[in-house]
Amino acid sequence: MVNSPLAAALLSFESPALEARYCAHRTATFFFAVDRYSAAYRAGAPLVILGQRLLKPEGGGTALQYLMVSLASAFTTLSVMMAFFPGRWAVKWREPVTVFLRGTIVPATVLTCFLDWNRMPDPPSWISYIFVAFHTSGLSMTSIFPLAMPVLVKHHLPLHAAVFLLMVNAHVPRFCYMISKRPDSHSYVLASWRALSSCAWNFLNAMQLIDVREDTTPEVEAACGHMFTWLYIMVGLVVPTYVMWMLENQSRAVFVEREIARGSFVGSQMDRRWQALPGTVVFFHAMVVMLLAAVCWEGTVGYFIDRGDRMFV
Repeated sequence: MVNSPLAAALLSFESPALEARYCAHRTATFFFAVDRYSAAYRAGAPLVILGQRLLKPEGGGTALQYLMVSLASAFTTLSVMMAFFPGRWAVKWREPVTVFLRGTIVPATVLTCFLDWNRMPDPPSWISYIFVAFHTSGLSMTSIFPLAMPVLVKHHLPLHAAVFLLMVNAHVPRFCYMISKRPDSHSYVLASWRALSSCAWNFLNAMQLIDVREDTTPEVEAACGHMFTWLYIMVGLVVPTYVMWMLENQSRAVFVEREIARGSFVGSQMDRRWQALPGTVVFFHAMVVMLLAAVCWEGTVGYFIDRGDRMFV
């Protein structure tokens, strides 16, 4: 028997006792391991960014920017210390500290610092454009941090949704405005937009869901807004959330089997029947995500760009 739909979606055992034991187990065995492996990046990256800025001869930043980078460094160092000294206090406080860090300090640092401190060189190149597209846009935060600073899915869902909405509405428009003021970067933006459009349109056309016709070249700022909103939806929200959900679902199934084998199972009958996803189901989900990505591209293009004679059939 499969998991109940609600439990499968929210990833929570019916038994509070079993849920508490799993949360502590997940923190001690997986979350702390991820924290230790990413220790150098998480604790060192803010300091490297701060040092590079201080050494620039043209000047530094504002007091608020230095404050946010310092806070990011302090809280990431604290989370790393918890991983290397995993006592009861660390197991208890690791989740709220990580939620606070991912929900406030990290996005505030991106919003206050990244547009000013990470600009494309003159002249730009594909390498510098890709770096800016992934890092300065904040996409690196929404795509990597859910995996590099993981929390339980029941906490990840509202947390990441709130960060996603904040970045799409507050950061992407500012980022695209900055790009639009760099004429030497326009060709990179439009080439990227055309490549993604071609992939989405060809995929849907092959499934006979869309009729592809000629279209005019969009304005750079509109193309940028469309492309990065789509990237945030798929690469920054859907994919990392599914990966987190899939990994935790599998770990819960393994945890239930281990508890039953040890004779220490304290959950309900529904909890006892918790099942891992077979590889075929994961593959099917991946195909659905690909279809969702193409449909999402077409579904959002009309909001940003005049579609002309392109239409669903």
